[in-house]
Amino acid sequence: MSLSNEDRINQIEKKGSLTLENGHIVSVDLSNRMISDILLVNLNQLITLRELYLGGTEITDLGLGYLEGLENLIWLELSDTEITDAGMRHVATMSPLKSLFLYGCKVTDTSVAYLKELINLEELGLDDTQITQDGLFQLRVLLPNARID
Repeated sequence: MSLSNEDRINQIEKKGSLTLENGHIVSVDLSNRMISDILLVNLNQLITLRELYLGGTEITDLGLGYLEGLENLIWLELSDTEITDAGMRHVATMSPLKSLFLYGCKVTDTSVAYLKELINLEELGLDDTQITQDGLFQLRVLLPNARID
């Protein structure tokens, strides 16, 4: 069963906050809330969504699969979640992304193969991950326009 836009807004507002422009949801902040993958099922219908903040939540790699259809997403905050290399397969499909933050996630050099697909990245936050200096070097070569820290 698909939710109406009004039902989606109400559900998101119960869990976090959102920003509307001309009646369309453009930003959702669920950071540090007790949410899991199941809530992400309803986010994939938000085709106008540009910013999504999920840091400090209980989302997993599986949940990222629900976000693959967000064609306008340019900012994604996933820091301090259970995201691993497996989840980067889904993130790699989000080609419009300009900012991606993975601080404290369980990603390794294996994710380099996925992250290199994000050619529009301007910011990539990787502090406190398991990506090595070699992996960081590869990313800096593959994504020369991105600020990587």
